[in-house]
Amino acid sequence: MKLVFFFKKKLIFLICLLLVILVALPLFRKGFFSYHDIQHLARLFDLDLALKNGQFPVRWVQNLGFGYGYPLFVFYPPLIYYLSEIFHLVGFSFINSFKIVLFSGFALSTFFIYFLVKDLFGKKEAVLSTALYLFLPYRAVTIYVRGAMAEFYSFVWLPAIFWALVRFDKTLKKKYLLLASLFFGFLILSHSLIALPFCLFLFPFLGFLLYKNKFKNWKSLLGFLLLSFGLSAFFWLPSLIEKKYTIVDEILTQELASYKIHFVYPEQLWNSLWGYGGSAAGELDGISFKIGKIHIILALFSIFMILIQFVRKKKNNIYLYPLIAFLIFSCFLTLEVSRFFWNNVKPLWYLQFPWRFLTFIGFFISVIASYSLYWIKSKKIQDLFLFIILILIVFFNLKLFKPQFYFPDKKDEDFVNQQRIRWEVSRSSFEYIPKGVELKLGNKGTSIPNIDSKRISTSIGQIIKGDGNFNILLDKPQKKIIQIQALTELSFRFNNFNFHGWQAKIDGQKVSIFDDNELKLITVNVPKGNHEVEIFYQNYLIVFANIISLMTLGVFIFLLWKK
Repeated sequence: MKLVFFFKKKLIFLICLLLVILVALPLFRKGFFSYHDIQHLARLFDLDLALKNGQFPVRWVQNLGFGYGYPLFVFYPPLIYYLSEIFHLVGFSFINSFKIVLFSGFALSTFFIYFLVKDLFGKKEAVLSTALYLFLPYRAVTIYVRGAMAEFYSFVWLPAIFWALVRFDKTLKKKYLLLASLFFGFLILSHSLIALPFCLFLFPFLGFLLYKNKFKNWKSLLGFLLLSFGLSAFFWLPSLIEKKYTIVDEILTQELASYKIHFVYPEQLWNSLWGYGGSAAGELDGISFKIGKIHIILALFSIFMILIQFVRKKKNNIYLYPLIAFLIFSCFLTLEVSRFFWNNVKPLWYLQFPWRFLTFIGFFISVIASYSLYWIKSKKIQDLFLFIILILIVFFNLKLFKPQFYFPDKKDEDFVNQQRIRWEVSRSSFEYIPKGVELKLGNKGTSIPNIDSKRISTSIGQIIKGDGNFNILLDKPQKKIIQIQALTELSFRFNNFNFHGWQAKIDGQKVSIFDDNELKLITVNVPKGNHEVEIFYQNYLIVFANIISLMTLGVFIFLLWKK
């Protein structure tokens, strides 16, 4: 009897846990699986190396960039790698550490959307929204097809931010606003290309809350934004200012993928063939952009009933109005009819693919569709309807949550050996290498670095002019020191891309760096004699951004403690 009572009391928790386990089953298999973006374990490996060599926060990585290094974490959001590193430091392999974080992405998103919808509508609606959100076809595309793991983790923070803001609006307790600022900061640190378009929904929602409360809380909501941007300033501020030193603008927005050929056709939102390929011009894409038939049907039913209530001048849940508007706007931005908007809002060009808005569609539709339960007044019929819908969602969508291939025998060394990182992984993602590196036209008609497998870096550097010999005293990602015996005046070229922030010293005295070579590698002219030559990465903008984040963190802790 006690066991029956326990299961009845914990039924919702057990249902949610089962749903999480079902979509995460591939993460429990030995080894790893195939996906498009092969960089993640290499990035984690390089972050681990940099941390162990004294960098924090990590900026410069050593093996990526063809072994010449580049400031990856000045530009790429680092949160999922730091989370993975925590598990690696306590003894898990790189592969298992990363899989644990991916599992937490499923689990945390379940937690937050459940409590958001529970606060908005009720427990049963919360269970339905959890199933809809977990079993979104686009979530399967994101993790098991594209392998866009940072984007996948942004699914956690969307409901978390809305939940905290709704809780603040209902209770006026500042602790929820502090949580909202933390969650928005985490979104920025998870995926900046989701955080950027998220502002198209966040700012109007804040405006809605202000209008709803007759602008009484404008100072609190402004404080929320300032805290969010301050906590994450150590990342976004250098990223925003220093991207001009990279090739990212010309490569990412003009060559690798242009939004102009990646709009979704309306019928693809209803149904499109499942595949493990890529996005292409026209309707014959290699991946699916479907929202989910059950999601759409339930959402349309909810919206229809809400409109009837509105026409009859009966009250609806007031939070539904902005959510419905956001859903419609998200769908609009995936379609060709929104081209004029994309043409005129240039920051959106960095998204490359209008179908990235499926992330927002998935969130908003999962919340709105769950409201369909509200219109069923009989509890027994409501329970039966919920049970049937859960079964249908799992039956039709679970088959999507699996990768194309498994590699059960793969271990860390198969993914993070230097040859793989410095060549295979580096040539798949190089948009943050310094501007000025010689490029050439690749097989796909886009610009790539003029580096082949024989030109990747395998040493700290070499004497390129004059006579002498040298010994390595220190070789860290962010700092390198050699003892050099110059028999004549000579030039030493470090196998290190020159980027804003690198400096050089000879015997403790600063000297000029030269990089007038095809790969923009750091070169130092050394006088005759025995000398200690040092290069090091010291970026004062980054130091300034770190200070801003530390000061904001201090304010955040004080406000949290005060409350």
